[in-house]
Amino acid sequence: IRSDISFYERARIVVKALEQGVYSDSKSALQSLFGNVSRAKRSKIKSFMVLVEALDDVLRFPTSISEKNGLVIAKALQDDPAIADKIRAGLSQTKSENAEQEIAALLKACRPSEPKKQVENKAPRQISLHFDTDAKRIELSGEGVDEAFLSALESWLKKQ
Repeated sequence: IRSDISFYERARIVVKALEQGVYSDSKSALQSLFGNVSRAKRSKIKSFMVLVEALDDVLRFPTSISEKNGLVIAKALQDDPAIADKIRAGLSQTKSENAEQEIAALLKACRPSEPKKQVENKAPRQISLHFDTDAKRIELSGEGVDEAFLSALESWLKKQ
């Protein structure tokens, strides 16, 4: 028996009690199992239940999910139930070796993907390049340096 169990563990207790028919609904389960905690804390446990129901079988380090991160993940799952598949795919690709890697993969999968912008046929924008040999640093500047350029450059560098 431990005290101060994580929100994930509390939510898992509720989910398992519901699965086994101990309680008929989550409200009565939460009230009975965690009646001694504040309403706000029960609300957070309820949010974590979404996480447990969607990902319990694929998480290796679920008890390491902080309150803040868990609520972000739970909200993403509530807003878009299809995100569970994206999270599962992300976790299977990363094969997390520790809690930090797993949490990073979870949060990455929850970030909304930005819609691809249509590229207009424009004249090339000026980009200046400066290399500081002492600092071993390259500096790019000019009106052509923007988010799209940075994204394309990062993608190209990863392939090298």
